[in-house]
Parts: sequence; structure tokens; C-alpha cells
Amino acid sequence: TVFAPTNSAFQKLQPDVRDWILQANACLTNTIKAHILNNVICSSVITTRGRTLNILDDFLHLNLTVDGKVFVEGAQIVQRDIMASNGVVHIIDDVIVPQKAMGMLEIAAREAGTARVLELLEQAGLSKALREMENYTLFLPTDEAIEALPEEAKASLSDKQVLEKVLKYHVVPNELGSSDLFNDQQLDTLESGNKITVKEYSSFPFSMATVKTVQCAPIVKTDLQSCNAKTHLVSKVLLPPAGDVIDVLSQDSRFSTLMAVLKEAEIAEKLQLTGPFTFFAPTNKAFEDLDAELLADLRKDKHKLAGFLAHHITHDVLCCAGMSLSSGLQWWYKPKEMTLDPGSHVVLQRNHDNSILVD
Repeated sequence: TVFAPTNSAFQKLQPDVRDWILQANACLTNTIKAHILNNVICSSVITTRGRTLNILDDFLHLNLTVDGKVFVEGAQIVQRDIMASNGVVHIIDDVIVPQKAMGMLEIAAREAGTARVLELLEQAGLSKALREMENYTLFLPTDEAIEALPEEAKASLSDKQVLEKVLKYHVVPNELGSSDLFNDQQLDTLESGNKITVKEYSSFPFSMATVKTVQCAPIVKTDLQSCNAKTHLVSKVLLPPAGDVIDVLSQDSRFSTLMAVLKEAEIAEKLQLTGPFTFFAPTNKAFEDLDAELLADLRKDKHKLAGFLAHHITHDVLCCAGMSLSSGLQWWYKPKEMTLDPGSHVVLQRNHDNSILVD
């Protein structure tokens, strides 16, 4: 069964929607498929309201009005039951435009809390490219995620080159649904040379709840389907890494004491060559609060100092979003993570105020 829109039906579309559908191959294909059924339905069988699947596996809603008019998805059938050798054609006066025929930007615009990132995509000059691309995945940060950026990072986005680099880091040149994302998956991005890492955390055996993250940003809504992409909303902005663990710490003045003792213990180089790690990094203030005699004693023996520092480092990437699913379920259950200090572990605990304690 084909519900065939007239030429005038296409002319009734908004110009930008019509141009988009006709110029984008995947979108045009999905628009056509929305009008086709795998079975023959003659108008005489439509006696009330009903629905049937099209070949996109979307439901089309049909109804017969009291004055005898027949509509499909709001489009009136103006000529019914034109029989062909392999089916039936109904002429309709509007084009059925399914969600799967809309582009990523149009689908994202329908979601609450995405206005700011769509503005940034336009400012970076990426909107046109994303309209023309096909088969990609976009991890789209919400307005709240952008607002939560540190002021320095937020200010840096006024630089168009920086903005473009950050936004490209959210785009994967391969269309991936949520079911295609798995733990420890490394994904290429449009930001050349920079990959993003998927992590998946489970609360089993207490429940079947899981959370997936990209670069430790929780995915809060999945599988927004458009004709050219899959979009997932994330609650943090993905920032391209400034380097390895040592690079990141050395660029932050809060960790100058930590950097000094890492070099004294001769483990800084190790943290640059291997991985992945999670580093519970003590600030300068934390070292100031440490017993002075204890710290002095540690710094006299580099092996003892190395063990002390290794107790702050675990194997693998442990995101804060993953801690909540286990430690918050049972008050008596506090997950443990093995550290690089042989035989030792750290105990993690998330409190009711959402703060996280380590040991």
C-alpha cells in the first residue's frame, strides 16, 4: 500500500523542511518509506480509528470521520483505492514527515535543555557540516552541562578554534545506539587523534540498574534517532584531555606538592607510560594537613613514599557516576578498589549529600 503525496503536498511543506528532505539521501529514503505498507489496505476496511505499521516499523494512524473522510497521520486521502498489479495507491494531500526523516539538529531542537549547545554548534560553523554528514553519533551536552563548566573553560569557548575542537570531540564518525556502547570501548572522534572512552557501571546484585558514561560524563538520554545520526544527551561537556595523568596534575597549581613527591618517589614516569589509572590526588592543602613528621619520614625513604602514593592510585578508570550505583544502595555496602600498592585497597562511600569519601 502506498500513500502517495501530490506535488502540491510537497509544495505545502516549509521550504527548509522540503529542501532538507529532498537533498539528504537518508532523509528522503525514510520519508518515502513512511508512506509505504507491506500489506494491502483498501479504504473500505477503515471504519473507525486504527493503526498499521509502515516499512520503517513506525505506526501510521488512520481514521474515518463522521462525514466520510479518511485521514492517515492527519493527511487526507483525496483519491482512494487506485489498484495496481502489486498493490494499492491512495493519494494524500500532505507529506508524512516521520522523525526518522528529520536531521540531527532538528531532532535535538525538540529536546528541552539543548538550546545552548545548538547555538555553539552554529557559532563554531559546524551546523552545516553536521547536516550534511551521515551515519555518525553525537554526544550532546545539555544546557546545564555547559553552565556547570568552570569559568575559565567557559570563557575559552569564545575562541572559535577552541570551540570547534571541543565540539568535534563530541562527534563519533560511526552511528552507534546505546546497545552498541560497551565497557572500555574506545571511540574515534572528529577531533583528530583524540578518542573517548565508554564505561559501564552496574549495581548488580542489588538491582539491574546500570549507567553508561563517555569520558566520565553520564549519558542521561539515549537513542535520539534522526535520518543521519544517533544522538545521546550527556550531563557533562567532554573536554579533550590535556595529556596523561602527570600532564594534567602538573598544569594545576593545587598539586605542586604532589608533583614534587611523585618525582622524589620516581613513579611519575611510570604514570606516563602505562595505564589506565584513577588517581585520588591529594592537594597541597591535604599535604599541609598531614602530620609533618609522618611526611618527613616518608620523604626520607623513596620506597616507603612510593607505596604511600601508590595507595592513592587504582587500576582502570573509575568515574564518580559509577560510584553512586553501588555505594548508595545499601548503607552497609562500601565497595573496595585495589590500589597499585600491592595488597591494599581503598574503600569508597557516597553520602546522602552526594559527596564521595575515599578511605
